[in-house]
Amino acid sequence: MASVFKKTSFRPLPVGASVRKRGKMYFAEWSSDDKSYRQPVRMMDDGTARLVYESPVYYFRYVDAVTGRRELVNSGCQVKAMAERVKKEYEDEQERIRAGVIKPEQVKAAGKARQPIADVLDMYCDFQRGKRKTEKHISETKNIIIVVKDYCEWKTIGDMNRTDAERFLESRLKDNISFRTYNKNRTALVAFGSWCVHKKHLASNPFEKIARMDEDADRRYRRRELTAEEVRSIIEAARQRPFEEAAKMNRTGEITTDAERQAAYWRGWNRAMAYRLMASTGLRWNECRTLSFSDIRLDAQPAHIELKARNAKARKSACIPLCEDILPELTSFIRERKKSFIGDSSASIVSFPGTFDSEPVFDLPISIAAVFHEDCTAAKVKTVDASGRRVDVHSLRHFYGTELARAGVPVYRLKELMRHSSIELTSKFYLHVHTNELQSDVNLLPSTMKIEQEAAAVVDGEKTDTSFRTHSAQNSCADVQNSAFSCNSDGEQASTENPVFTGVLTNKHGDLSEKEMVPRARIELATRGFSVRNDSNLNRYDSSMLDENRESIRTHSAQNEIFNVMISVIQNLPDSDKAALMKMLIADKSTL
Repeated sequence: MASVFKKTSFRPLPVGASVRKRGKMYFAEWSSDDKSYRQPVRMMDDGTARLVYESPVYYFRYVDAVTGRRELVNSGCQVKAMAERVKKEYEDEQERIRAGVIKPEQVKAAGKARQPIADVLDMYCDFQRGKRKTEKHISETKNIIIVVKDYCEWKTIGDMNRTDAERFLESRLKDNISFRTYNKNRTALVAFGSWCVHKKHLASNPFEKIARMDEDADRRYRRRELTAEEVRSIIEAARQRPFEEAAKMNRTGEITTDAERQAAYWRGWNRAMAYRLMASTGLRWNECRTLSFSDIRLDAQPAHIELKARNAKARKSACIPLCEDILPELTSFIRERKKSFIGDSSASIVSFPGTFDSEPVFDLPISIAAVFHEDCTAAKVKTVDASGRRVDVHSLRHFYGTELARAGVPVYRLKELMRHSSIELTSKFYLHVHTNELQSDVNLLPSTMKIEQEAAAVVDGEKTDTSFRTHSAQNSCADVQNSAFSCNSDGEQASTENPVFTGVLTNKHGDLSEKEMVPRARIELATRGFSVRNDSNLNRYDSSMLDENRESIRTHSAQNEIFNVMISVIQNLPDSDKAALMKMLIADKSTL
């Protein structure tokens, strides 16, 4: 490899210059503007003298490992020792490429990594404009990257790294930003890093491994859907409110001229029609605002909206079918809207076909948040409910998706109607389910409690207080049996046979009162001595078995009532006769 050197160039002698020789060197001397100049001269082969100029920085040559050609490189150094160091770095890189340690693309990216972030960011913004991104989106992305650059003190794109970026994001979390804002900052950094890799400015994306935050864990703005009645109220409020506003402008509190009345009528119809179209098609506000006459195809079969890619949020064109309910009013609105462009002219003046194809269908502002809030207030629709969920103009899109789901539209078709990239996005954010709807669904579950079926059979179809009375009858029988065990002086255990299989069995562990550390009071719990058995045999005991044994259940129920009456009579007898009678009663209950 050649050593570093300074490039030389030759120029002709200025007018009036004289050439002098000193030793083996030639010099040219001349004067200009009362100043004297002296410059080395080289004598050419044809005998003419030329001024010799040297570059202020050193150059060097190296052999490219890929092409095998010798390349000339400007070291950018005015000191020879520093130029030698740069030359050594280039040679080492070529040796690593030959050895397969690194790739040539990485070397090129390392060279571009010395570019200032500001210059690369301008190129990135131009790229975004070429993709038809909105100026708002471009401005927000640029501001985020500039803020991160200033916080981390990055100068070139090679200075960008994941550690500093995560430190910035953590500092933003300490400022109490939401997880959604955190992810927005992260997305801007990742997108910029990916573009730098795509354009060979960087070898890898330094922000790719930054983790996302779970937005559901810190959702600051929750939106709810509107009901059909609320949508109708908001549309009607949008129609009427311009009249009220126009009347307030007059001292009399009424509209006095036809021009004011016509202007109020048109403003109300314009906004109400936009709301209704959004609720019927799921259009976003900006998509609805930028619709042109050529986008609405009422003459096609079926009628639909051809949404242009430049107006759609995802920059993808779409075909949106129109609901038949909205077609009559939409047709009338478009006809009157086109007449407004012609003006109050003679009826003989008509527009040529296609004259207004590029004109907007609606005359609407860019932002509608404040106006929609006032329309909701006039319609007596709460913009914030008790749980903190809010209503805004985008709630009309939530209404569209939720009502289609309630009507039974399959989710995969609903995804296409909502123009979402995945079914998860549709079901997670746009389908709202109320508790009363879930209640009707869980009521479809089969009964898991046999005691409920037995209670319904005992009262023969009576529906009021069924479970309470059934539990009471069984618990009374349980109390009697437990009392009999405690009063049996001879220690003989009474029969535990149940009159009817109810799914409730006597406790196999015996009388638990003997195992208690503290004696119980005379009043016992209703479920004392019983345990619920939950096994597969219970599934066989269905309503058909109840019908077959209904008469038997009634008989045993009557016997239990008589049995309870006899127990209450025996309790009033002297203690000497009580034990013997109780033993006889329990031992032979069938005699009743």
